[in-house]
Amino acid sequence: MNLVSVLRETFSLVRQDIRPLLYATVASGIAMALVFFMFRWIIENLMGMPVTISVEDASASEGFMMLQLVMVVITAPVEAGLAFIGLQRALGRPSSASDLLRVLPLTAPLLLISLLTGMVSQLGFALFFMLGLGLMVLLSQSNLYYVMNRSNPIRAIIDSGRVMLKHLLPAFGAYSLAVLGLVTAFWPLAMVMGGQAQGEAVDGMTQLLAAVVTLVALCWMIPFFFQLKGVLYKHLFVPDGESEVKSDTTTDGDGKGHFEA
Repeated sequence: MNLVSVLRETFSLVRQDIRPLLYATVASGIAMALVFFMFRWIIENLMGMPVTISVEDASASEGFMMLQLVMVVITAPVEAGLAFIGLQRALGRPSSASDLLRVLPLTAPLLLISLLTGMVSQLGFALFFMLGLGLMVLLSQSNLYYVMNRSNPIRAIIDSGRVMLKHLLPAFGAYSLAVLGLVTAFWPLAMVMGGQAQGEAVDGMTQLLAAVVTLVALCWMIPFFFQLKGVLYKHLFVPDGESEVKSDTTTDGDGKGHFEA
């Protein structure tokens, strides 16, 4: 895999038409925010569990952990759906923000994949920081691999990891650049929030400007990240010359469907 070619292709696809991924990003962001505030209200008011976290002693309330679990459940299909849209575009197929909904029936197995890969990565970080980063890259295509092949979650993690291992360095470079872009996008707002945390006076106009700049930057960087993930999948998992994804998202009684790449 040629890293430069992957990045060029990703930039080209984002410049050509950012709308499918942008609309899906905005729609999923709004939906996740609504779910967050709704479940926070339910947990605090109906269940009587405060949602708090203490930075000083690194502790969190049971309500906070419950809310965190809810957000993990919501995030799993959203992340896979955005990557699926990126892959559709990389393969030259028609795509739209509504393609995000086609992945929602797979929430349960995608959540299992997210939890397993997260645990493995955290174990790697506990042993050695670079090992954790390497494991994150190694397992990064597991969810999209499952969406496209529908084997089983464990098989998806193993099979995708085997392929990623052969191209770990260029994939690591690609993800590093994308993550650097995301961190840079957050920088203006992070600077303002950091100043406030240190007791510095920050006027409202500065706060608003930082928030707007960060939002605009994220509206480009988040679609870029998932477009990159789709392009990487095409280069690593789709046979040369194959530019069509056959898909059937209907599910039967046991929740099984089929995707082929």
